[in-house]
Amino acid sequence: MLRYKTDFMRHSYALQQILLKRDGVATIDAGTMVVRARFGDRDIVLHPQFVVRRPDGKMQYAPRLLDSTVGFLGWLPYNFKAWPIGVDKLTFKDYVSKHGLRTPRWEFNAENVDFDFIVKATRSAFGYGIRGPYSPRNLDDPETKLKEGDYYEQLIFGKIAKAWYWNEKLTAIELFDMPRVKGDGRHTFAELVQHAIGKDVGVPGPLEKIAKLQGFGANEVLAENREVLGDYRYVSPLNPTVYRNFNVRESIRGTEIGVQFEQAGAVLYQGITEKMRPNAAYTLDAVVDADNRAWLLEANSNPQLHPDVYESMLDSLLE
Repeated sequence: MLRYKTDFMRHSYALQQILLKRDGVATIDAGTMVVRARFGDRDIVLHPQFVVRRPDGKMQYAPRLLDSTVGFLGWLPYNFKAWPIGVDKLTFKDYVSKHGLRTPRWEFNAENVDFDFIVKATRSAFGYGIRGPYSPRNLDDPETKLKEGDYYEQLIFGKIAKAWYWNEKLTAIELFDMPRVKGDGRHTFAELVQHAIGKDVGVPGPLEKIAKLQGFGANEVLAENREVLGDYRYVSPLNPTVYRNFNVRESIRGTEIGVQFEQAGAVLYQGITEKMRPNAAYTLDAVVDADNRAWLLEANSNPQLHPDVYESMLDSLLE
């Protein structure tokens, strides 16, 4: 099964439905994969973006189809946009804090770290540069020492959220519990995680650290019915949103959680550089705690697009 949000067919189908609804027509240039759509007397050009695997095994975005392409990231009416709060995590944290939104504590000084934490790079994508999780008692370990561009971030437990915006409008949001596994009295934590993700997929890298933070070892047999955290990251093989549409936008509309993410969009939109602001897509990563409080982690000004964004995008472009 193909991954939902990087599946060219899912994006094509979403665009097709809008064309049918609006009596539009479109062509896709086989050479560039650029979409040229016409709605009445209005023409719209949409540019593609892909994810490719580099020779070192890491992923990066590319504006054209290459031999190393492993996924499709959607179409946008521009080639590339970037602004400070969508690129630098600490610039983002400073901005949202000044506007009354929550973000986890962060530190450069290990002496001030009295919370469970992860180590993050101020500029990174695809989850690269994240180390941990750790507790304060791990601060003497060499691997917790900060490299240039790193910082300590408090690890908040709860629901993982990823939201997509077009301008100030919340268009899609995924919201799910941090993945958990349940003990059966026979299998180890590592075996239970492996079973949950399938035998052909590698277990999450920080598995031993996740276990250690919860007071047991990765190769320890878990008691029957004991539920424990399997991973804390969005980019995880345990992420349930990977192979189907997990957009819960309509089901949280008007709820306490939904209102927080709508308000976040209004704040973040005003934080976009003025010349970049008109017709912009971006994402927001967050965690929602047990008290339904959203803790904002970072934004991405050049996002992997959710297929459900196209309707709001085209509504705006055709106004």
